[in-house]
Amino acid sequence: MDGERRDKLTLLALNAASGDEGAFEELVYATERTVYNMALRACGGDEHDAADLSQDIYIKLWRSLASFRGESSFNTWLFRIVQNAAADRGRKAAKNRTVSLTVEGEDGEDGRDEMDIEDTAPTPEASLMESETNADVMRALDKLTENHREIVILRYMDGFSVTEISEILNIDEGTVKSRLFRAREKLKNLLEKGNGFG
Repeated sequence: MDGERRDKLTLLALNAASGDEGAFEELVYATERTVYNMALRACGGDEHDAADLSQDIYIKLWRSLASFRGESSFNTWLFRIVQNAAADRGRKAAKNRTVSLTVEGEDGEDGRDEMDIEDTAPTPEASLMESETNADVMRALDKLTENHREIVILRYMDGFSVTEISEILNIDEGTVKSRLFRAREKLKNLLEKGNGFG
C-alpha cells in the first residue's frame, strides 16, 4: 500500500470521522478486499465466517471512527480493529464450541430434554491447514518463529508497507527489513524442500 493510497485512506477516514457518510462508503469500498482477506485468514478460510467477521469489523470501524485523529496511518489503525474483532470472535467461538441437541420425551410428550455435546468438528484453522492449495505454504509458515510469521503475513498477505508494519508492531523499520529478509530466506529453504518439512 503506497504512501499516496495511505494518505487518501487517512483523509477519507478523517472525513468519515466528522460525519461524512459518503467518505465512509468510499472507505469501505477502498478497503473491502483487504479487510475480507484478513478476515478470511482469521476465520481459517471459511468464507461465510469471513463475511460475517468483515461486517463486524466495519460496524466496529463506524462506531470508533470518531476517535481516529490521523496520528498513525489509517491502515495501521484498521489493522488493530481487525485484530480486535478477530480476537473477540475467537473468544466467542471458544465459549460456544458445543452443539445443543433437543430430544422429545420418551412418550412423545411436549416436554423436551436438552443436552450439550462437545463439538468435535475441526476448527477453521485446522480446516485451512488441511486444504491442499495452501498446505505447503501454511506448513512452511508454521515453521517460522512468531515474529517472522507475523512480518510475512503483514507484508505479503495483507500488503502493508515496511513503514506501516513498523507502526503496527511498534518496531523500527530496520528491524522490519531484517526480519523480512530472514523470514524470506527460511521460507525459501522450506519450500525448496517440498514436502520434506518433517
